[in-house]
Amino acid sequence: MKRKYILTPKNEGIDLPCRVKIKCSKREALSVASKMAAEIQAALLLQCDIAVHIQTESEGLRGDEGILAGNDGRFVDGKTGNFVKN
Repeated sequence: MKRKYILTPKNEGIDLPCRVKIKCSKREALSVASKMAAEIQAALLLQCDIAVHIQTESEGLRGDEGILAGNDGRFVDGKTGNFVKN
C-alpha cells in the first residue's frame, strides 16, 4: 500500500532545513531514507552523525514520532527506541 511519507534529515537529533515528500510503500520509504542518510553523511565528509526521520503525512500532522533511519541501514522506532525490521 502506497502512502505519503515525509523524510527529514537530522544531524545528531537536530532537523536539517529540508524535507522530502514521497509516495511509496513503507519498505521503499525505509530504503530511500537509509540511502539518503548515508549520502548526506558522505557528502559532509563524515563530520557528523546523520539520520533520517520517517513519518507518514498523518503522523507528521499529529506529531507522532515515526521511525529514524540510520546511515548504517538500521531503523529505530522513535517512540519506543526498539529496532524495526524493514
